[in-house]
Formats: sequence, C-alpha cells, structure tokens
Amino acid sequence: TPFGHVAHPWKTFHILCALERAVGNQPAALAARDQAIAAYGAYRSEGGAPEGDIADLVARVAQDPDAARAALDNPDLPYNSVVEITLALQNLENAER
Repeated sequence: TPFGHVAHPWKTFHILCALERAVGNQPAALAARDQAIAAYGAYRSEGGAPEGDIADLVARVAQDPDAARAALDNPDLPYNSVVEITLALQNLENAER
C-alpha cells in the first residue's frame, strides 16, 4: 500500500487468488480476486495504462454489451478483463448519452 500503483498490488492479489484456489479455499480466492479488481480498477481509473492490447476486447464489448455484462459474472474471468470490460461498458454508456 505505501508504494501505491508502482508496486502493482493487483498482481500480488492475483497470485494470492491462484494460491487460495489451488488449496481449495474458494472464499479467500474470491476475496483476493476482488482486491485485485479493486486495485487494478483504481490504477486504470487514475489514468494507468492497460496491461495489454485491449482493442479486441473493447470491440467485442461494443459489438455485444449484454454478453460482456454476463461475462462479468464469471469468477474465472481475470481481474484485468473484469476492469477493462467494465471500463468499456462505461464508455459505451457515456457515448450513448
């Protein structure tokens, strides 16, 4: 926490999530995933760059927003995909206004 986004805390939470899943502790895995989503979401909301090329993901969200919303319910969806889909949906909603 004291190092902020520079430390990429979402990656640590992602690793913790994988470890908790490996030992069968689903509640702790989901909690760690939620923390990864929150940390990466804060980073992206504050202007941080995406971790990879998101052009294809954004295009798929624009093509079928309902499927994108449904995908957010998948607990196996990576934290960064959750955030990028959420941001793409928000951008679509803002463009429609």
